[in-house]
Amino acid sequence: MEIALVVVVNEITETSCQVWMQKRSEDGPLDGLWEFPGGKIEVGESATEAAIREFKEETGFTISEPERVRPLTIVSHRYPDRNVNLNVMTWFKPGVEIGGEGKWQELDLESGKLLNGEEFPEANQLIHNRLCDYINKQKNYLDYVCSM
Repeated sequence: MEIALVVVVNEITETSCQVWMQKRSEDGPLDGLWEFPGGKIEVGESATEAAIREFKEETGFTISEPERVRPLTIVSHRYPDRNVNLNVMTWFKPGVEIGGEGKWQELDLESGKLLNGEEFPEANQLIHNRLCDYINKQKNYLDYVCSM
């Protein structure tokens, strides 16, 4: 199953970043876990288009700069009842106000864990790790360039 999702990143500090997440409500093993808004890619739709559409459907929020939504990674994961390919996009937008049913979660840039101890689906750990690696590399690059 092909899934697309957007990780919206708000504030970034030395040790953490804020990401928009929603609590999943379904009958099944993922009920009550925190995840990024997303859903199935429809026929004829790109992963980016699907991620933006799903974000609006799930949050009611329209991403104002779709050209700034960028691919981060694809994570394949096998759940007991299904296999998924998660096409992960990012949108870095400091100061954005989203509202709705979700909330900003603090993600530790070293461990990839949520700082408040909330739980998330197993497949998200790979997403968290890749996001943290990307942010840390960018920060290291900027630190290097600024020191020249």
